[in-house]
Amino acid sequence: MKKSLLYLTPVILIILATTFPGKKMMTSGEIFDQVIQYYDPNGIWDEFSGSMRMHTIFDDNISIEDITIDNKAGYYHSTRHYQDSTFTIGRENGKSFFKVNGSPIAAKAISPRLQKWPYRLKESAAVEMSEHHTVHFSLPLAYKSAGAKPLPKVGSARLYDKNYSIITLPSLPDAKGWMYKDVEIELYVDTKNGYRVDAVSINNSWGKDKKGGIALFKGELEINGLKIPARKVYLNRADMSYAMMDAFESL
Repeated sequence: MKKSLLYLTPVILIILATTFPGKKMMTSGEIFDQVIQYYDPNGIWDEFSGSMRMHTIFDDNISIEDITIDNKAGYYHSTRHYQDSTFTIGRENGKSFFKVNGSPIAAKAISPRLQKWPYRLKESAAVEMSEHHTVHFSLPLAYKSAGAKPLPKVGSARLYDKNYSIITLPSLPDAKGWMYKDVEIELYVDTKNGYRVDAVSINNSWGKDKKGGIALFKGELEINGLKIPARKVYLNRADMSYAMMDAFESL
C-alpha cells in the first residue's frame, strides 16, 4: 500500500498543479504597459494637443495658469494670471518665446524683475516648465514617450489603508529641468482599478529638508481622449506634511 502511494504522489501533484496553477506575477514592464493603456487607451499621446487651467494653492496665495501642449507640433505655452496682468512663456520649433499681457517681448528686453518668480520670463524657465507641464498632463506617458523603462523589481506598499504595487522609474531620459534630471520616482499603481496611478513619490531635492515629495492623485479629467489627474496634493516626504495642491480644469 505504501509503495502504491509513493507512485501515485507525483501523479497527484501534477494534477493539482494543472488544476490549480499558481498566479503568474506581472513584471514591472507589464504593469507599466497597463498604466499607459489606462491613461491613453487609444494611443494618441504622440498626436495629442490640449489645454487646461491649473490652480496652484500655496499656504499664502493661489496661482492660476492656462497651459497648452501640442505633442505633434512640439508646441507649449503657459499663461499665468497675476495681479491683473498675464505673463506667457512658451516653446515653439525648439525656441522659447515670451509675452506680457498678450504682447510679445524679446528675451533681451525682459527686466531682471520679470525673470524671477512668479513671472519666470526667461529661457531656463520656459524649458523647465515645458517639461514639467507636459508631465502634468500625464507623467506615465511623458516618461514612456521619452524612452523610460521601469526597474525590474516590483514592490508593494500600503498608503492610507490601501495596498499598491510599486514600480520605479530611474529617471526621465534627457530631462532638462532639475525636478526630473537623474531623479528616481515611484508609481503607486492600483492594479484592481484599471492600473490607475494614485500617487507618485519623487526623490528629488524639493520640499521640506530637501527630501522630495509625494503627489497624491485625486479625481480625473478627460481631455481630448486622455485621462488626466484632476488634482495633485503634494506632501513632504520628510514627514508627510502638506506642502501644496494643484487643481486642474479643462478649457
